[in-house]
Amino acid sequence: MRSFTYITGIATAIGLAVAGLPAAAATTPDWKTCAGRGMPAGMQCSTIDVPVDWAAPGGRKITLRIGRLPATDPSHRIGTVLAVPGGPAASGVDALAASAKNYQNTRKRFDIVSLDPRWNPPESPDIPGPLPITCWTGGVVVSQPNGPAEYAKQGATNRRSAQECRRHDPEFFDHLDSKSVARDLEAIRIALGEPKVNMIATSYGGVPATTYATLFPQRVRALVLDGAVDHTADPATIDREVYPLIERQFSRFVQWCGENTQCALHGKDVKTVWRKLLAGADRKPVPVVGHEPVAYSGFDMVQVASLYAQNSDGWPDLARMIDKALHGDASGFIADLPPGSTDLKPLAAPATYTVMCPDGYGVRDYAEYRQSRARGARLAPDMPGAFLRDPLACVGWPNRIVNPRTPLTHVTLPAVLGLGAWRDHTGPEHIVSEVPGSVSVLYDHDGHGMYDSGVTCMIAYGDRYLIDGTLPPKGTVCKP
Repeated sequence: MRSFTYITGIATAIGLAVAGLPAAAATTPDWKTCAGRGMPAGMQCSTIDVPVDWAAPGGRKITLRIGRLPATDPSHRIGTVLAVPGGPAASGVDALAASAKNYQNTRKRFDIVSLDPRWNPPESPDIPGPLPITCWTGGVVVSQPNGPAEYAKQGATNRRSAQECRRHDPEFFDHLDSKSVARDLEAIRIALGEPKVNMIATSYGGVPATTYATLFPQRVRALVLDGAVDHTADPATIDREVYPLIERQFSRFVQWCGENTQCALHGKDVKTVWRKLLAGADRKPVPVVGHEPVAYSGFDMVQVASLYAQNSDGWPDLARMIDKALHGDASGFIADLPPGSTDLKPLAAPATYTVMCPDGYGVRDYAEYRQSRARGARLAPDMPGAFLRDPLACVGWPNRIVNPRTPLTHVTLPAVLGLGAWRDHTGPEHIVSEVPGSVSVLYDHDGHGMYDSGVTCMIAYGDRYLIDGTLPPKGTVCKP
């Protein structure tokens, strides 16, 4: 459970410190045994107050939950590792509790600390939060616009949905960006009394982590980018990173279908039937039988299929949903929806995009959208538009970009370690290419988040780097 507390008045010592004033009086967290199920023995929890708006540190505050696995060999303790969770929407405290055993070697020398970022939603409608849980579970169907008028219509739909959520708490809604989260991380460093930070940034956690590195490079001792989202590259470079990845994953799925009779498409030319299905559905969407008039276009199908293609455990379901659609029923594709959804298509959650859109994951205009669409179709002909949903969800967004994508080439950092599997290695690979002496390691298999998943080979490289700065040779690959 996570709580938010609202405080107004004089800036706290932490707020003053991050604003550039003395940090000596920063309050030390009051650590207590974590309450709730699933918490490992010895895990401690506390809270930290941070400004909603870091430009006004003396204004309203929110209280963030933080969790700690204390170092098991205190006499040889080096410092603290901040585990920065992804999402955007994940609870770092819960993730740390669930994967505590994967940090057992790291814990010998470090406290492991994580947080529930300001973007972590309430767990249920009964838990109060600045925004209702419905703002986090979805509300907008994103379609593929085929002209400026449809593009403008998508923008108007997005704006209405965003404004409906924003009205609950405009100030909070306007400060969910990753630059604000990066400053929260700096507040935690100060509160812990650490001269420098070590970070393991997972998935979207790579955005606040690399943002932190641009804001406070002198405070970074070590940075592990664990399947991290790339916030350092321009949109064209990002497309060149991610589309070939999903195309290779779909090709692995096709190969699996050819070799395994449990694939519902076994014996078929899977790529040919899939491309024909997409083309036909874009001309005439395939109905969701039993829920007419809901129907799925090819774009809709790709948004769901791309998720199932990423890991081999989703391939049997992907084959079944494609086979069902070939027989005129797109209902298999609704399996991706969150519980309680009333719309039967994949939804864009307004609160999620009030993180991503101010982080610069939209497109400038219709022309840039068309360029990205063309790149996707060229680079991933079996998964065209697989990564257009986020940019399209940002069209018409009321919040301005406050945390644009920024390369790390203009700051001086220690060597960085990237970790990634089939689906997410190129992001860390590109980021580390911007920091001299850095290395990325590929896990030659499924997976996302090596520390969360417990991939021992990859964790061993991360631990050695965190403890003494040792990096593996360039080109190192871990196999299952």
